[in-house]
Amino acid sequence: MTDKANDEIDLIELFIKTYLFFKKHFYHFLLIGFIGGIIGGSYGFFSKTKYESNFIGYTNIVSNEILIEQINNSIVKLHANNNTEALAKILNTTPEVIKSISKIETFIPENINPEEKDITRFGINIQLDKNKNFEIIKKNLYNSLITTEYLNKRYKIYIRQQNEKLTKLNSEINELDELQKDILNLSDSRAQVVVQTDKKSFHSELMNLFAQKQGIERAIELAEPITIIDNFTTISKVEKNSLKKSIIGAFTLFFLALFFFMFKNLNKLSEEK
Repeated sequence: MTDKANDEIDLIELFIKTYLFFKKHFYHFLLIGFIGGIIGGSYGFFSKTKYESNFIGYTNIVSNEILIEQINNSIVKLHANNNTEALAKILNTTPEVIKSISKIETFIPENINPEEKDITRFGINIQLDKNKNFEIIKKNLYNSLITTEYLNKRYKIYIRQQNEKLTKLNSEINELDELQKDILNLSDSRAQVVVQTDKKSFHSELMNLFAQKQGIERAIELAEPITIIDNFTTISKVEKNSLKKSIIGAFTLFFLALFFFMFKNLNKLSEEK
């Protein structure tokens, strides 16, 4: 019972000391938090206006996950490491334009059109200090993406695979056509029965093969490393969010003040002992 009573006394004493500590420094905390809020809000309000826009595309050459990984390991990584010269070289622009970029990040956008549910897309979000530089980025980003060694290699492999499929389909069509001609040339009655029975199946099979052929020919004709859906069409101002920065500033200075006064009190107690 004595230990339990002592524990209760210790908790009450701790609560009282904590209350007295905050009561003593209440106006200090209030003033410091207010100053922090003003500093944070001022930083948000007077910071440079930023503009953002998106590049959105898709590719049939590789999966979007692999392509995004390639972009993250090149363009995004160079920007994060402040490697201005290397990034300027990749985007074929000046270091001044690169310095105006405040953020580059990749994302996977949602498909809005239900008819395109099988098309997976990738996106690149860029924030700039100068919106006129989007015209420069717009011209050069796509070219830098499609000229990468990896994507070019995958593109050539894709075209070769499609041509191999086309060659195989042409061979199957020719074989089926020859077989149909051979059967039609037969004159006995049994052959006529076979012809009548298989005529529809031959026709159906040929139509199916021709449809596949047309699909592959169209895929080869339209094939490109990256298809553009949106090339920085809409440019919008990035919200400064001064209130959020003000709250962050207030809490930051509040906790710094809290640690300062706690350290000061502990130091005073140790000196008294």
